[in-house]
Amino acid sequence: MTEIDWVELSDKRIFFGHQSVGFNIMDGITAIKNQSSINSFVVLETRDVSDFRDPLFAHFRIGKNTDPKSKITDFVNILKNGLGASVDIAFMKLCYIDVNRRTNINELFELYKTSLDSLETAFPDMKILHCTVPLTIKSKGIKGLAKIILGRDDNVYRNKYNKLIRHHYGPNEIIDIAEIEATNTDGSCNTYGCGIPGLIPGYSSDGRHLNQQGSLLVAYELLSKLMKNL
Repeated sequence: MTEIDWVELSDKRIFFGHQSVGFNIMDGITAIKNQSSINSFVVLETRDVSDFRDPLFAHFRIGKNTDPKSKITDFVNILKNGLGASVDIAFMKLCYIDVNRRTNINELFELYKTSLDSLETAFPDMKILHCTVPLTIKSKGIKGLAKIILGRDDNVYRNKYNKLIRHHYGPNEIIDIAEIEATNTDGSCNTYGCGIPGLIPGYSSDGRHLNQQGSLLVAYELLSKLMKNL
């Protein structure tokens, strides 16, 4: 495992825009931080530019669940309306609830890509990372089987979106939440149906959100990717 250099991280201004599963991940980051003796790594829920006078890991709720476009727009607006000039590393995540069989995957990804490209142009000194969309567990019983057969299993569409993220951006630019969620402790991938990756039940509190184990695993991946982009 990559050793977390808390001193280096504590010297950066980081901004993470998210919603529900993001709070699970932040719980994991706080737990990992608390296992160390570092006191200088500041975690704060804020979007106030005045809080960025000093280094911190800031996170904030963006947009509205079920409306991924609102999340992308809100994230971009927060950074363009004053925060971007003060941030070293920025990233956002969509949630499992934002991507489903009714989502125009290519259109959503194009909006995301062009919007984040505009941030790179506006703030060339700010490093932007990219998150895959979280997954859910396999639906149980006959209902779950019917969803797969009828093309209504939403993980199929989340994975299509995630493939676009992985194809367009480099491995060190991606915080691959979905991959961690679908990877067993022995390294094997948790799949069902015709090879559909899904959230491992043992990593989840309710089939959608992360429990303590899942939160720690994703949080460690996030911190490791931050280390590679310092």
